Amino acid sequence: MTLRRSRWAAGLVTATLALSGLTQLGLAAPASAADGPCSYDGAGSVDLDGSPAVGAPVTATVVGAGAGQTRYTWSGTGFGAPVHGSTLTARPDVVGAPVHLAVQVRGAGGRTFAASCDFPRVAWGHLAKPAAPKVIGALVLGETLHAAPGAQVDLPDGATYHYEWFAGDSPSAFATGPDLELRRALVGSPLTLKTFVTAPGRLDSEWSAPTVTEQVVEATLAQPGAPSIAGTASMAGTLTASPAAGDDVPDDAAYEYRWLADGAEFATGPQVTLAAGQVGHAITVEDRVSATGYATSAWSAPSVATATVTPGELAAPTSVTITGTPTVGSTLSAVVAGEWTPGTQVVFTWKADGVAFSTAPGAITLTNAEAGRSISVEIAGSLAGYTGRSIESAAVGPVAGVPLPDLTAPSKVTVAGTPKVGRTLTVATTGSWTPGATLTYAWKADGRSFGTSSSTVVLTAREVGRRITVTVTGSLTGYRPASVVSAASAKVAAGTLTAATPKIQGKAKVGRILTAKPGRWTPGVRLTYRWFANGKRISGATSSRLRLTRKLDHKRITVQVTGRLTGYATVTRTSRPTGKVT
Repeated sequence: MTLRRSRWAAGLVTATLALSGLTQLGLAAPASAADGPCSYDGAGSVDLDGSPAVGAPVTATVVGAGAGQTRYTWSGTGFGAPVHGSTLTARPDVVGAPVHLAVQVRGAGGRTFAASCDFPRVAWGHLAKPAAPKVIGALVLGETLHAAPGAQVDLPDGATYHYEWFAGDSPSAFATGPDLELRRALVGSPLTLKTFVTAPGRLDSEWSAPTVTEQVVEATLAQPGAPSIAGTASMAGTLTASPAAGDDVPDDAAYEYRWLADGAEFATGPQVTLAAGQVGHAITVEDRVSATGYATSAWSAPSVATATVTPGELAAPTSVTITGTPTVGSTLSAVVAGEWTPGTQVVFTWKADGVAFSTAPGAITLTNAEAGRSISVEIAGSLAGYTGRSIESAAVGPVAGVPLPDLTAPSKVTVAGTPKVGRTLTVATTGSWTPGATLTYAWKADGRSFGTSSSTVVLTAREVGRRITVTVTGSLTGYRPASVVSAASAKVAAGTLTAATPKIQGKAKVGRILTAKPGRWTPGVRLTYRWFANGKRISGATSSRLRLTRKLDHKRITVQVTGRLTGYATVTRTSRPTGKVT
């Protein structure tokens, strides 16, 4: 119920009451102004907003009585000391008690305005309907399931969850409480779990929505042996997984596979076609088994790794030739015979005496800068996952016309910096350019263009295992352009992940949950978890949380966190062990 605006005026009491909840308060809608819950001494009015129920605040506000010091005093049977202030939130231990409110306003001139209100009793509070509960544990004969609250709801202190378990379609609960040991009679049946909440001074909540599990099974299938891989570990190659020959599985067993590139999952199923993302990585596969009446097995150990996946062979044209007259002002065109692999990105590079001066696709118009020089064109193709290829034409010329002077260029250009994923490489020069020259930069990894046209480049996973070169080209009006190509760097190495030693949070006690806190790692890293008891891997424990079962009693727990990020070396860190589980 909500009370609003109890007015005191002209010696009469009036009350405006919201009708919802009147029965709960033991009040009826007022038949006349004299039926309100308040009396007064002096002119003015008061607002009463709220409901005298456990956990629900009631707020009194005096209006129209002039300025002054206002004092609110709430009292009632079982309250103990009076409660002062404009708002009362009833405690659970005063359910059913009548409530008396005394209000006093002392004005600046000493005049006092007073009022009192009486409510017949404090009503029971209400509880929010809880979310569907969680079922934690394996649905295997002999295991113990644990019920836990679902999504967070707003509940008061002292609230208690009550759980009931149902088997199959039975309308009657066969067990109550948060823990359930799976008996043989439950094998083959799905389970349903519901919950409601109680709290002192509150009416019981509604039942939650049900949580329905899969069927309880007889046993868990044994972990299969490591599978094997057949096929070619190259770009666009197909790999096929086969289970271990010695696996002892039921006749209707089905295998599930997951493929990993240097430990990072990238595909599922018994067969996979390799793509650009796997180039430069070693491939492994793991499997697990499921069968009717059994819980799915743990994942197997990984297979023997393949060799590093090699890039594919890019199909390229057979030749490129130049047509046109090599004279200043005329147009030369590139004629390509043959096709590239579909999707290939193609770059044209026109050269004068071997120095690049244009990347116009297909054709160029000659200028005085090319006079006296021989012209050739190179076409280079690149496609993710494939080794880049290039073809260069025979030279034509020299170009008829008045030649321009040559641009002065450095004697040497080098790639400075550590060739490693995540690191930055820069251009270093020996010598100088003609003053005023405009410089452009072309970075290549084993001949494949990458990065930007600036003097620095950040290495990514796509450059792992490749050698880096940079071509610096200078141009200036009135001069012939000049280019200088650096020597190749060492092969780009995998990056180094920033990794932290994980910590275990929680009490090492049967029934409790431990949580792995991995600490700070390189942004973007993918983390996986494995839990161990006395150094032995706990089957199926691969999340960041671990519920401690009776099987782990008197054992010390550790967690192993592995970080993977494409282009970086995989890193594994292990926590310190907990104390013995009690």
